[in-house]
Amino acid sequence: MTKPDPPANGPESQPGKIRLSTLPLKPEHHQVVLAEETQRASDIQRRIADWITTFAGAMNFGYLHVVGSPSGCCSSRASPGRR
Repeated sequence: MTKPDPPANGPESQPGKIRLSTLPLKPEHHQVVLAEETQRASDIQRRIADWITTFAGAMNFGYLHVVGSPSGCCSSRASPGRR
């Protein structure tokens, strides 16, 4: 019994090779999501809150605390001989 020939342009044509599909660069959002983004962008308090939330969730916030906490502790200690 013989096997059929693999298709010339199918995934079986090149063994070991994986075909990658391309995704859209920017997915389309639902209308409700777009309306919420527009509303958030128009309100200054929400923009500030979004910026604070984004910064607090970033590693820069952690780096700031790694550098700031020890330096604040060291600078607040009284040096010897000084009251």
